[in-house]
Amino acid sequence: MKPSRISKAQNNSGLSPIVLSPIVLLPIVAIVVNKLLVLAGLSLAIGCSSQQYDPNHWHQIYVDRLQKKIGKNFSSMRNLNGFAPDQNLLSETDTTSGHIIYKYRYIRTCRYMLEVDPKMDIIVGVDWEGEKGDCIHVP
Repeated sequence: MKPSRISKAQNNSGLSPIVLSPIVLLPIVAIVVNKLLVLAGLSLAIGCSSQQYDPNHWHQIYVDRLQKKIGKNFSSMRNLNGFAPDQNLLSETDTTSGHIIYKYRYIRTCRYMLEVDPKMDIIVGVDWEGEKGDCIHVP
């Protein structure tokens, strides 16, 4: 006995096959691709940010950034967009070694100090004080 064949014309399910034109498919495909890209981007952002949301890491970045100022020219940092703008200056203190310690306000309780050799106009030392959670730099 030969197996029977049912042609498309003899479909007895009562349902006609759905045929979508490219004009209808294009917006649907665009929406699906857009949602997949958003999900992929979100997954990437969440997956790569384990250290980014760590306050201890933020504090270490702040300390490292501050220490990198040692040996730099002090005058170049005193402009409005620099690391040591005059509007944030709290005090100037002369040391017995002839250096000047400039104390600046940062965030909330955080203060940072730059020890400057005025003859060379070079930062020779740095320090900070305040709450560790206030002395942070978020990358």
